[in-house]
Amino acid sequence: MKLISIIRKRYLIGIAVILTAVLVVYFWKDLHLEYGNKIPVPDMVVENIDVKRVIEGQNWRLKSPLVEHKDKVIYAKSLDIETVDKSSSDIKIKAVSGTFLREINDFTLIDAFGVMKKENGTIYNLTSGKVFYEAKTEIWNFSNNVIISDDKTEISGPIGVYNTISGDMSLPNGGIVKWID
Repeated sequence: MKLISIIRKRYLIGIAVILTAVLVVYFWKDLHLEYGNKIPVPDMVVENIDVKRVIEGQNWRLKSPLVEHKDKVIYAKSLDIETVDKSSSDIKIKAVSGTFLREINDFTLIDAFGVMKKENGTIYNLTSGKVFYEAKTEIWNFSNNVIISDDKTEISGPIGVYNTISGDMSLPNGGIVKWID
């Protein structure tokens, strides 16, 4: 009986030692992964964000169901941007995704569509594959085919530029104008 008890104890101790060795090797590998420092980890992830800021005298509102802050850049899934300036003209743009550089207030929108309302009441509809806004110059750059339309006119081209200070809009590479009856 004693012999069986001793064999059983040695067997259990052997299993415990093997199990401990396997766990030590597993955790050692897990803690010393070669690619561990290459995995991008966000600084912060926020759901259902709604931010209001004043940028260059304009009231801005940014809304998104999910944003990730990483390396001083905010990445957004579905980003809505609204602006209202002193003259009551405003811009409302919705995009599939976007990035926002918090330190300089620049942003990029992908697959954007929106409405631009001028102070005289004119409303322009906008679609663009990519939109870049540079806060320092207050210039909107549209690329990947831009279409701007109102009730009577549709203007389209590969790229477009809108200067919010002067109110000028241009298609530097040319475009097509359609009049709607």
